[in-house]
Amino acid sequence: MTETPEDTSRESEGWLVFELLLAWTEAIVRQRTRLELARSRLTRPSRARSAEELRIEGHEKRFASRSYDTECHLFVDAAWQLFEHSKRIRTLGIVSNDAFRELDNFERDVTGLKDGAIEYLTGGGHHPDSWIRQAEDGLLGPRAAAHTELVGALDYVAFAETAERLSRKLYEIDPNSPESTA
Repeated sequence: MTETPEDTSRESEGWLVFELLLAWTEAIVRQRTRLELARSRLTRPSRARSAEELRIEGHEKRFASRSYDTECHLFVDAAWQLFEHSKRIRTLGIVSNDAFRELDNFERDVTGLKDGAIEYLTGGGHHPDSWIRQAEDGLLGPRAAAHTELVGALDYVAFAETAERLSRKLYEIDPNSPESTA
């Protein structure tokens, strides 16, 4: 039997979607580390001994705050992409729905965060107070009035651990992986 161009297209589409799913799964794992690093910069205790050191430290905290916000946004984007690609690969039937069971527990949180992030970034919508709020744990110090907490509703550690387990499952079925059992 000869392959039609349509068959070849479907096969290459499946391979591409699988590769993208794997890439976004790995991105979540890496993004967790980046998010934790950015958060640790915010919680670093002051070592300032002079007014000049305090001024410099203030600038560093502002930069750390912006970096943390950026990493939160990137984490939400990566989580959203992971769900989008997992939905697409399911329609192609390449990976069993069972592989995504644990991930599915986070879908409502990720969707809510993505929708909220879009609302926040386009002007706050009807309830901006839910996106900008006072840091509750002293994360930004006493002079900070507000802080963007986009990952607050999602347990990013548990989500990243789930993504890591999914990544291992995907590598087991990846025909291009040396560890593949397929």
